[in-house]
Amino acid sequence: MEDGLHPWLKNDLFAKGIAVAINTKLAMPISRVIAKTSITPNEITLIHLIMALIAAIFFSFHSYEWYVAGAAMFQLSMIFDLIDGQVARIKGMNTLFGRYFDMTSDLLSAMFVVAGICYGYGAGFLPEIISLDALSSLTNINVNIWMIGMLFLIALLFEKHQLAYEHYLEEKFGIDRRKKRMEIENRRKFLRYVPKGIITVDARTYMIWIGILINQTILFFLILSFIEFYHSAVRFFFFWNIAKDIKTGRDMV
Repeated sequence: MEDGLHPWLKNDLFAKGIAVAINTKLAMPISRVIAKTSITPNEITLIHLIMALIAAIFFSFHSYEWYVAGAAMFQLSMIFDLIDGQVARIKGMNTLFGRYFDMTSDLLSAMFVVAGICYGYGAGFLPEIISLDALSSLTNINVNIWMIGMLFLIALLFEKHQLAYEHYLEEKFGIDRRKKRMEIENRRKFLRYVPKGIITVDARTYMIWIGILINQTILFFLILSFIEFYHSAVRFFFFWNIAKDIKTGRDMV
């Protein structure tokens, strides 16, 4: 692809989300410059991972000023997360390992950032809408910030697992997921009114660092956890309907 843009960015911008469009537009000029150098997409992925680790360290310093620095670095890391794919398309360097490395770095960066946020939690300057004390009182459990962070990571990992198997179906068996989903929706009309893509990766990033800056970390983590679990449920429903009659002849794992 000559300019490195995803087809949806040209043809279906609104459907994929404004947050993705913003980050993609920010990443594109940088990608064009990097594509003229010898830097590889996998090296850019590594830079993204290092930036996320630095953001996590900033978050862990338990200071609002460092929270701001961490949020800025986290946002920059997510822009570089798009740059690796754009450069790969411009240079024609898409590889299976590159896709695997990119997905792995996404998960590792999320773990780093959540760990940093949890370690540095409590330096906000605004009252929380939902606090640990309120949750502890409501559940009769001594809730701590690490439990909230783990809940989000579990939800995120579950959703990523579902997505990985969707890609397996698409690539191993030549199944067009979008076409199959439309066929299922035509058979079950109510599915047309079920939201299927509430939040994108970039929108999740915005929610995390905005939640930190306005001291609503717990509220935003809970909202994101619910959304990720919801995404997983929707993905599972469609995956089950698409894959239940496919015979692989061997274990899919």
